[in-house]
Amino acid sequence: MTGEVARERAAIILAARAEGRPLDPFTDTVPLTMDEAYEVQANLLTARLDRGERQIGWKLGYSSPAMRVQ
Repeated sequence: MTGEVARERAAIILAARAEGRPLDPFTDTVPLTMDEAYEVQANLLTARLDRGERQIGWKLGYSSPAMRVQ
């Protein structure tokens, strides 16, 4: 995945969020590595911060058994 593809996927997520519509997971059609998924997430966060939103917390994931062990 190129940086441009990650930015495009972030834009797709932002548009769906603005329109209040759900999206099928990207991985239903194209596999993503963890690094690629984090790249999309970073682009999404950057875009939201650029529009004036602010980060107020972090998701810890303690609902999964693996994360509770960590």
